[in-house]
Amino acid sequence: MPPVFTNEYPALTIFLTSNFGKIIQKYGSRGARFAIIDIGIIVENFYLVSTALDLGM
Repeated sequence: MPPVFTNEYPALTIFLTSNFGKIIQKYGSRGARFAIIDIGIIVENFYLVSTALDLGM
């Protein structure tokens, strides 16, 4: 049976940031898309790990 979380507030909050100016300077018009794809990969890995450890998300 999965754990039941009754807290109203999250135990952990993660903020992901990106320096779009620097990325666009290096990769041009595709830079913003690369940054968003990278952030999506990071969030997916957080989700997979939290599910594997049965932490919930």
